[in-house]
Amino acid sequence: MIFILLPIGVFVGWFLLKVAIGYMLPLEKVGVGFLYASLKQVGLSDRVPMACIKECAESSAKFARFCEQTTNESARSVLTKVLNHDLHAIAIWLQGHQEAFDEPELQRYKAIFERHMPSFCASKPC
Repeated sequence: MIFILLPIGVFVGWFLLKVAIGYMLPLEKVGVGFLYASLKQVGLSDRVPMACIKECAESSAKFARFCEQTTNESARSVLTKVLNHDLHAIAIWLQGHQEAFDEPELQRYKAIFERHMPSFCASKPC
C-alpha cells in the first residue's frame, strides 16, 4: 500500500512546491518566464532580445496590477492574457508590419520594439 501512495505523495508535493514558488515570485519574473517560454514555443525566442522581453513583461505586470485593482480578476490571470497579446504583437512586428503599430492601442509596443529591435526588419526580410 505504501508503494502506491508514495509516488502520489511525491507528485502532489512537487506540484504544491511549484505552485507556492510561482505565487512567491514577483509578477515581473513570472511574466518574463511566461513570455520567453511562449516565444520559444513558436520559435521566436532567438529573434527577440531579452531586454525587449523584460520590458514587455514589466509593462504588462504594471497593467495587470492596475486591472486587479479595478476588476475582480487576479493580476496573474490578467498577466497571462496581456502577455499573450504581447506575443502576437511581437510576431506582427517581426513579420515586418510596423505600419500596424500606428494605431493608438499599439503605441506602447511600437516604443518598446523600436528601442530594442529598431532595424531588425529594415536590414532583412522578416
